Amino acid sequence: MAITYLDYPMDNNKVTFADMRQRLAKRWWESLTYGGLVALITWIPLANLLLIPGAVAGAVLMWDEHYRNANDVTLSNSPK
Repeated sequence: MAITYLDYPMDNNKVTFADMRQRLAKRWWESLTYGGLVALITWIPLANLLLIPGAVAGAVLMWDEHYRNANDVTLSNSPK
């Protein structure tokens, strides 16, 4: 699920699929947690109606916080 939803902001910023997989692998715990939570929410009836736009918005925020800078993927909350 992390690959599915993080593909939207990464694709808009011209990140290749191979580079996206490397970025997700470097921050594997955040990717696994995000994907797992999205997968769990899809099992809740009616909550999954709000999930899709919320998951895309969450992926954009995650992209901005964690994955935007290819050289700075290991540092969290770094000044911009």
